[in-house]
Amino acid sequence: MSQERGGRYERSFSGMIGAMIVTIGVIVAFVLFRALVRDDLDVKRETVEYLPVVQALQDGGDIAIAYPPTIPEGWRSVGVGRSSNGWSLDLLTSDDEYAVGLRQEPRSVAEMLRVYVNDDRQAEKDGTVSLEGDLGPEWEVYRDASDGDYVLVTKLGEENLMVFSRAPEEQVRAYAQSLTTKLLAGAD
Repeated sequence: MSQERGGRYERSFSGMIGAMIVTIGVIVAFVLFRALVRDDLDVKRETVEYLPVVQALQDGGDIAIAYPPTIPEGWRSVGVGRSSNGWSLDLLTSDDEYAVGLRQEPRSVAEMLRVYVNDDRQAEKDGTVSLEGDLGPEWEVYRDASDGDYVLVTKLGEENLMVFSRAPEEQVRAYAQSLTTKLLAGAD
């Protein structure tokens, strides 16, 4: 008398390999399909009014805040704030390209260069430049040849002030020269 085994099938090594190949094929096909039909996500960073933040920081009164009283036509501020590390302002061009960054912090220049300019290799000092403006004439110049960053650094009280960009040097210098610590109306 023969016994039937309902619902059972014979398992084999080649059957298992075949199932794995089919599963991997389905996954690869899905990934390729998604890559072909997916639109690139275009995230536009929101414009942030920076002068009210500057005024609030000035009202706090613990440090002088360096800021641009105006920004060049077509630029917009997208990142602004005060953190435990200091004050920051990021500007984009009308094409949503990074225009310039400003960081004012108590960290060392070497640490700021590592964090904001190039974490693999320090930007190299390339002398000084004199700028006519409210923050003093002497600015240190740093360059990062691998990324093309041009960096200006000066001392502001106990903090370092850094302006950095891949924009033309004249544009970065003009921006740095425009910076001021003058109190805005309403700031104590």
